[in-house]
Amino acid sequence: MLVHTKLSAVFIVMIMFSQAHSDLVRLEDDNINGFITTVIGVCKGYDDKQSCQNLLLELKRVSSSLSEMRCRDLLIIVLKNSVWRIDMAMISVMEDTKLLEKMENDMLGVKEDTNLFEEMMESAKDRMIRSVEELLGGESLNLGSYENVHTWLSGVLTSYITCIDGIGEGAYKRRVEPELEDLISRAKVALAIFISISPRDDTELKSVVSNGPSWLSNVDKEYLYLNPEVLKKIADVVVAKDGSGKYNTVNAAIAAAPKYNRKRFVIYIKTGVYDEIVRIESTKANLTLIGDGQDSTIITGNLSCNDGKSTFHTATIASNGNGFMGIDMCFRNTAGPTKGPAVALRVSGDMSVIYRCRIEGYQDALYPHRDRQFYRECFITGTVDFICGNAAAVF
Repeated sequence: MLVHTKLSAVFIVMIMFSQAHSDLVRLEDDNINGFITTVIGVCKGYDDKQSCQNLLLELKRVSSSLSEMRCRDLLIIVLKNSVWRIDMAMISVMEDTKLLEKMENDMLGVKEDTNLFEEMMESAKDRMIRSVEELLGGESLNLGSYENVHTWLSGVLTSYITCIDGIGEGAYKRRVEPELEDLISRAKVALAIFISISPRDDTELKSVVSNGPSWLSNVDKEYLYLNPEVLKKIADVVVAKDGSGKYNTVNAAIAAAPKYNRKRFVIYIKTGVYDEIVRIESTKANLTLIGDGQDSTIITGNLSCNDGKSTFHTATIASNGNGFMGIDMCFRNTAGPTKGPAVALRVSGDMSVIYRCRIEGYQDALYPHRDRQFYRECFITGTVDFICGNAAAVF
């Protein structure tokens, strides 16, 4: 039986750390007492205090300037070190990939696993580099900067976990899992440091439903409130099944969008059922898809975990670009209730908005994967876990 849900409540997905009950490890060294005090303070709220302290002491051994360091400076060093560790892990894994392909019978599966590993590592690197740039932005950071860093560091952790969950069992997973476990530990430590310096502010939730999230620019809010017919007329390209547009497929129109675009690029998709698997790469920023309505413009597919794919790869449409907007459309997965996880819409990009859309599926119909997302006036149907993910999402 399908569950039909009109969502208006606020869901906040946050990374939480449990309090361990064991005593703090005693660390004594007169030469680095200031640093040890910082380490103990940072690791106090971390579930595995020993691992946290070991990692920070490891950084102390390679940097003599940490003793009197502020937590924010320490966080920057942890992030830079983690970026280096990712580079080393990727080089090491790539060197072994050809051998692993020979060991596995499923060559296509190894290729898909390799692509997922590389994609998640690059996305984690990007988020850490942006976090460092934000932390270096000035002596005093505003709440918006803290919100950005919190979002991106949580996204780093989600990227690693997506890798572990999504890579199939076999030699490749056994090869990359130790690397991922190490990176996960480092990401948790980075979050522990961040939480120790971050101010708390709960005022935004009071106005987010009526005014939209603070990260949504005034220009983008105007796009949302604009008459749909006006937005269609100013679209950069048009997609139509009957040939009346510039493109016949959604993927062709997305491919034509400029990379790393700072301005909004609008694609108007006319009435029709578009049976295609749509992928929006991370390079396609500030992309808007607008249709003729939830019951008129439909993008559909039927990939599922029953096909041997991970949940991450089953999405009919997957958006990795920051600033994505979907308006007046239907995203559908028709795999059925017996095929396991089968995502209709996966959103992995930061600051994404889904407005007046219909999302239809069965298990895991909507996958708000990571980062900040805003859903308004959407109709979502599914059966089991039909909304799942780690995003900081408001519905």
